[in-house]
Amino acid sequence: MSLRAKLIVVFAVFGVAPIVALGVFTYVRSMQAVEDLVATRTAIIAERAADEIRERYESRQSDLLLLAENAETQRLYRVSAAGDVERSESARRSADDYLRRAWEVFGAPYRWVEFSDATGALLYELGEAGGPLTLGGEPRSREWPDVLVVKQPIRDIENGSELGTLTAAIRLRTLLPDDALSVAFGRAGYSAVLHRSEKRVLYHPSRAVFQQPLSTLLGPDGWDVDEVLLSDESGNLAYEEEGTPRMASFVSIATPPWLIVASASVAEFAPPFARTRSINLILVLVAAAVITVVFLIVTRHLTRSLGVLTSAADRVAQGDFAPQLPPPGADEVGRLSSAFGLMVQQVRDMLRRIQES
Repeated sequence: MSLRAKLIVVFAVFGVAPIVALGVFTYVRSMQAVEDLVATRTAIIAERAADEIRERYESRQSDLLLLAENAETQRLYRVSAAGDVERSESARRSADDYLRRAWEVFGAPYRWVEFSDATGALLYELGEAGGPLTLGGEPRSREWPDVLVVKQPIRDIENGSELGTLTAAIRLRTLLPDDALSVAFGRAGYSAVLHRSEKRVLYHPSRAVFQQPLSTLLGPDGWDVDEVLLSDESGNLAYEEEGTPRMASFVSIATPPWLIVASASVAEFAPPFARTRSINLILVLVAAAVITVVFLIVTRHLTRSLGVLTSAADRVAQGDFAPQLPPPGADEVGRLSSAFGLMVQQVRDMLRRIQES
C-alpha cells in the first residue's frame, strides 16, 4: 500500500469517521430529546392529578370516619349488638337525627351510604335509595357505573372491637379533578384514569373508551400495550395511537387502586427538532466532506513531491546526476528537495574532480 493510501485510511478512520459518528449520534439523540421532553411534562401532569385525587379521597375518608365514629352511631351499634330493646328506639332516633343532619352537610359527594352490623345485616342507610332506619334488613345490591364503592370497618372507639361495616358509594366526579385532568401537554394531549382492580376505564376524553373495560384501551384496537408495563408505581410508556407515536407517563395510587395516565403526541413536537437535527447532520457531513477534500489535495501535493523525489533518487542511483527535483519550499519536503539537490551537486562536483585528476 502506498504512503498516500495509508494516510487516507488513517485519516478516514481517525478523522472523518468520528465526525460522522458524532453527527449521526446527535441526529438520533435529538429524537430522544423530544421523547424526554414529552415524558417529563406528562409526568408532571400525571403526578399533579394523582396528588389531587389522593387529597379528595382522604377528604371522603374523613367524612366516613365522622359518620362511623360519632357517639350516636357508636351507641346504635352497641345497643343493636346487646339486643337492648328498651334503649333501641331511643338509639335509633338519636342516630337518625344526627346522621341526617350530617348527610345534609357533606352528603353531596355520595350516592348512598349503608351501615351493616357484624353479621352483615343492614342497620341504616342514607342516600338516593335511603329511607327511614331499618333494622335487620339485607344490604341492597347496587351497581352504579359512576361511583366508587368503598368499605371500611366500624370499630368501637372505646375498645377497638369491630362493630360492623360502612359501605359508601362515592360519586366519581367528586374524586376526579376536572381542572387537573383537563391539563394537557400539546393540542393532542389528554389524561386518563384507570381502575386497576376492576380493570375498567374511569375517565377518558373519548366516549368510545369511557367506562369501558381496560382491554378496550390497552388492546390491539387501542394502545396495543401489555398491562404489565403499567404495574410499577410510576413510569413512562411509548406506544402508537392511530399510527401516531405517543409518550405517556403514569402514576399509581394505592387507595383507591387507580392509575393516572397523562399522554401526549411525540409527532406534535418533533418537527422543530427534526429540522434542527437535519441541519446539524447536513453541516457535519458538509464539514467532513470539505475536510476530506482539503486533506486529499494536501496529501496529493505532498505525496506527488515525495514521488518525484523518490524517482530522482532512483535516477541518481542509475548514474543520472541531473534528475528532475520537486521545487524547493519552506516545508519539510521542500527542504528535503533542496538538501537532496545540494547533495547531488556535491557528488557531481566530486566525480568531476576525480575525473579531472
